[in-house]
Amino acid sequence: MAGYSLTQFVTVMLLYYISNILTDGQFMYIDMFLITLLAVLFGNTAAYENLCPTPPPTRLLSVASICSVLGQLAIMGSTQLLVFLMTTTQPWFVPYTAPRGSETEDKRSMQGTAVFYVSVFQYITLVVVYSKGPPYRDTLYSNRPFCASIAFVTLVIFLFNFDAEKRKVVTSKTSVRTNVHHRQLP
Repeated sequence: MAGYSLTQFVTVMLLYYISNILTDGQFMYIDMFLITLLAVLFGNTAAYENLCPTPPPTRLLSVASICSVLGQLAIMGSTQLLVFLMTTTQPWFVPYTAPRGSETEDKRSMQGTAVFYVSVFQYITLVVVYSKGPPYRDTLYSNRPFCASIAFVTLVIFLFNFDAEKRKVVTSKTSVRTNVHHRQLP
């Protein structure tokens, strides 16, 4: 859960930089669908069949656990920052402008969408990486419902990511103008 919290923290901080935040639907997808499904099934992995003579680490503040969390934070944060910055260098990029004076907020932005998709893949990666198998727990593949849920949520996010144009899903404020962005203005 620490990895999930840190990933969401970095995502929100990057979007706060441009005065934006994830949409309610994106928060709901992450919290209610992705994390809840994976967290419930994560604990169903059985213990390893053979008893290991060395006990598992009992200290949360050991060097190994701190380095693991900090390393994960560095990799995850730098990846999100890279995607955030690379989005701005694309020829189709239109900067997000926060709405002023309207009662309904428009949170759609190209950077927000890009960081959202990367963070979802990072949540899935975290679940797989922290599903350490032997010598204390059985392998990841022994928990079939967990593996099926990983495959399912990965497939869902791929469908949302790569099929958006066919489904006419509005992922940014400029998606309606995507055919016009290459024309030169007089």
